[in-house]
Amino acid sequence: MTTRSRRIGLTAATLTLAVLVTGCNDGSGLPPERNCYNGFDDDENGLIDCEEPYCRRLPVCALPTTTTSTSVAITSTSVAITSTSSSTTSSTLGGALACHVYFRLTDDVTLGSLVFDTDYSAAPGEFSGSGEDVECTSLLVGTLSQYSDDDGRETLTAGVISLDGFTGPILVADCAFAARTTPVASDFAITVTEASTTVLVPVTPLPDVVVSNIDCHEIVGTTTIPSTIPPSTTEGPTDTHEPDRDYSVLFRLTSASAGAGALQFHTDYSAVPGGFVGTGAGAACTSLVSGALFAPNDVEAIRTLKLGMISLGPIAAPIDLARCIFRASDAPVPEDFPVVVDDATDTDAVGITAEIAVTAVTIVP
Repeated sequence: MTTRSRRIGLTAATLTLAVLVTGCNDGSGLPPERNCYNGFDDDENGLIDCEEPYCRRLPVCALPTTTTSTSVAITSTSVAITSTSSSTTSSTLGGALACHVYFRLTDDVTLGSLVFDTDYSAAPGEFSGSGEDVECTSLLVGTLSQYSDDDGRETLTAGVISLDGFTGPILVADCAFAARTTPVASDFAITVTEASTTVLVPVTPLPDVVVSNIDCHEIVGTTTIPSTIPPSTTEGPTDTHEPDRDYSVLFRLTSASAGAGALQFHTDYSAVPGGFVGTGAGAACTSLVSGALFAPNDVEAIRTLKLGMISLGPIAAPIDLARCIFRASDAPVPEDFPVVVDDATDTDAVGITAEIAVTAVTIVP
């Protein structure tokens, strides 16, 4: 294969992934709520979980609840300051389930790219999140992946690119699914639309991807209802806990033996309290390289943020690659985010050496 044909093939694969980034929101101009049952205001628009217009459509928010009330003790924070009391309501959400749906490539084949659609119209629920903010996590090491959920068509599209290839049978992805009752594998109709080798030769016949496993647990929610009580005159401890702040974490390509065409790297943030905003492919990260295909993946279970990018033109060092938002009560420092380069190649897919580091952590105004 010539360099020219390889670049044309890479362009096609890049465009295939690019069309997955369709995104949608609730009309507020803000990203959609990424998780409708985590108790947080993910898109910071003042609406939490089922208060969000998008979330109200999901089974987790549409089902009736039964509640029991429990009193919560209040600690006064100063002298003669009006305190508030609250009661916490625990709810078993009418049989609503939070599930993880696992996708598996079943064929004994080595692929460089894979794209498949999942029609879940027969399933008793919906994938969590919407558009490119759907809650899916790649289970393939050293790959670029994109996921997009089209709620109107009830279809999830997944795309994966790997310069080194991945060989089946192998688990491909884990996606969160909010269900009314436990779904089964046959509820998800999967169609592989594209598959190619690492040198971008189409694979025929197309391999099979199936739902190999579904794990579900019942959702229990809590609601806090405030009420005013008379002023307290009892001195108590002052709460000195610092509120969470958002910090911008800057990733920089500090050196490279040649212009980079593809980079894959990760940082383990288990040593620092806090976490990156967003989860999976919905991590709040922004590419700083013009025209590059960019794919973040925050794997919260192992506190690892994975980042990857592909560019048809060379990425010359030194250059800022990406900026991600990290939320913490105490200010982190660059040393809290050690970076490991998993793969680096030039625009002709020839391996190069590259060094990437977090060079700055600044407070988001």
